[in-house]
Amino acid sequence: MILASLEYAVHLWEHPVQHTGPGYGMGPYGYARLIYAVKAGAGDSHGNWWNATVWSECRSMAAAYFAEIADDLPEASTLSQDLSKRYSSIAEGLSRVSDKEMDATEKVALLETIREDELVCIGQVAQCAETIRPEAAALT
Repeated sequence: MILASLEYAVHLWEHPVQHTGPGYGMGPYGYARLIYAVKAGAGDSHGNWWNATVWSECRSMAAAYFAEIADDLPEASTLSQDLSKRYSSIAEGLSRVSDKEMDATEKVALLETIREDELVCIGQVAQCAETIRPEAAALT
């Protein structure tokens, strides 16, 4: 189940169009749409606050999930601990982005940094999946 969840997370990031409808974006497209909205003057809108808040909560949950994986799967412990810390940092950054009073230029710069951090994480999620794949295969 853990392996399937990690593979799905990577697939979501790599193929976001397959998982959303027109006018919406997730993964790298979600960041691109949010950055565009902030640049277009919507950085202080309710939608900006809502998206950043929900994304922050999701990344907090990812941090907790990887902490659990680190505890449960010794072969992926170091990588999962790092992912937990990284997702916690991303969650904190997204929480800051939700501030309607934050300067748009600062908000865009932070979103671009967070997007790059998340790209690194997705690579590590794929590594984590590869690390636990042999163990998962042995269980089937």
